[in-house]
Amino acid sequence: MVNYSRHAHPAREVVLVLFLALGLTAVAWALSESQARRLAESRFHGESREMVGELVNHLEDYGELLQVVGALVETVPSVDRQTWREYLEKLHLSESHPGVTSVGYAKRATPTQLAELVASVRAEGFTDFTVTPPGERDDYYPIVFVDPFNGRNQRTLGFDPYSDPARRSAMESARDNGQTQATGLLRLRSEKAHEPDDGVVLYLPIFSSPRPPQDLDARRQSLRGYVYCALRLSNLVSSIMAQRAGKLVDVSIHAGTTSDADSLIYTSLPAGSRPPRFHESQPIEVYGTTWTLDLDSSRGFEATIDDRLPSVVLGAGLLVSILLALVVGSLTSIRQRADDLAQLNEALEAARAEADQANEAKSRFLAVASHDLRQPLQSLGLYLHLLASKLQTDEQRSLAGHVVDGLATAERLLNSLMDTSVLESGQVQPSLTAVNLRDLVERIVVESRPEADAKGLRLKLWATEGMVESDPVLVERMVRNLVANALRYTAQGGILVALRARDADYRIEVWDTGQGIPDDKLGVIFEDFTQLNNPQRDRRKGLGLGLATVSRLARLLGYRLEVCSRLGRGSVFRLELPKVSPANGG
Repeated sequence: MVNYSRHAHPAREVVLVLFLALGLTAVAWALSESQARRLAESRFHGESREMVGELVNHLEDYGELLQVVGALVETVPSVDRQTWREYLEKLHLSESHPGVTSVGYAKRATPTQLAELVASVRAEGFTDFTVTPPGERDDYYPIVFVDPFNGRNQRTLGFDPYSDPARRSAMESARDNGQTQATGLLRLRSEKAHEPDDGVVLYLPIFSSPRPPQDLDARRQSLRGYVYCALRLSNLVSSIMAQRAGKLVDVSIHAGTTSDADSLIYTSLPAGSRPPRFHESQPIEVYGTTWTLDLDSSRGFEATIDDRLPSVVLGAGLLVSILLALVVGSLTSIRQRADDLAQLNEALEAARAEADQANEAKSRFLAVASHDLRQPLQSLGLYLHLLASKLQTDEQRSLAGHVVDGLATAERLLNSLMDTSVLESGQVQPSLTAVNLRDLVERIVVESRPEADAKGLRLKLWATEGMVESDPVLVERMVRNLVANALRYTAQGGILVALRARDADYRIEVWDTGQGIPDDKLGVIFEDFTQLNNPQRDRRKGLGLGLATVSRLARLLGYRLEVCSRLGRGSVFRLELPKVSPANGG
């Protein structure tokens, strides 16, 4: 007798499986819709962060530009027009600082000094020079130097920005604080009446002494004038967008903390554009003022969003639902296949564990072998020096010198290999203590300067005060490797080592004027044995482990490491150290 109890309601089982599969399909479709939007939104926020970061970096560059120009005026009290022009031409403003329409110097003059100042400028060939607007004031600040000295900027010569309330407010704040101050939105003085364009001006006060007096009254009395730069925001944002892969984010800049029409400084949104799919606002501090950045997804960005996945999921789900209903009777076979997959997964896990163990064994072997090889190499070096001292002919001594050089190269390569092996084996554990970052970078710059001088390079340091809790040995190794890398790949120009303080961290930067790194190689320079400009694998140039060591140590300490480069212009490596150690809850 046949037992039909297990299949008493086959149609009901099929319908049940079908409805369950359709329900799961609906859920998967909704999740894919949500996931697609989250991915697009995440990509938008990433693009926005990069856009804001580049804008902030450019604004910081403008502040540094004023510091550089201010140093000229401070160190050369009677700077003449020819020195000013030659100095500014070397900065290549149009290439290195997009958006800057002019850089100038407004010199302070009392009413009794004004006539002498006007006469001195006229004596230089500017016979029509006069201070505008006319009128009696306690102090005058006419513009006496401006660059580039083109048709538009020539009209600013003699203009007293202190006579304008908007400019005066920024100049007074800069004077009293002793720091760079930005104006609000204003009509740039150099623009033609029929070609108006708005922008902002940054002012840096120049005092009689390199360090501004602490007393407010003394600071006001010792003021010599201001160096300034005028920025056209449309050019700056357009330059940033041109450097990125397409216009993916539209930017609107508002003065203050609101985003209304009255506070709008600049916008890249086309007129009559439809509402964007994604939007975010972010306030930034700009030299004593607050800007609010409105970032919107552009049409180009939204055209790249792939909306096909939810439709694919829906179609696939319907097909799978029908197939599931047809194969209800083959569950046993499916279960067996699931068991087979589970066994395969276990085998894969076991293989991966064996591979991990082999890798750890390899790292330990390299560490031990490198350590054991160091002693005989050192002994060999001593014997070679003794042997060289006993040789008689120049040819013999020359050959011995080559052998000593080869041994020194082998020792350097062995040390690099040993350091990498120790890091890979996990034997290095940070020993946290208080680290004076400024003393650390100053020492490294001083010790690296002979090598820079030997190559004819300028090695400069710009450092603020900074204390962090970290491992001083590991931090010094990272910075030394970055400086050594810059010295190795810079043939002319110079290197700048900078220590900057930000809200939550300190940033150590190494700038060079080397040949730069191609965009398609930025992802591989931190890999082991990578040397972009050593195709002959000349081991005198190292193994290519310096940047890889920096990357490993940064991950070990929880620090952020990044690189930016322009081919043919140079590179900058940035290492961010939190002000509060991650080990202490930072």
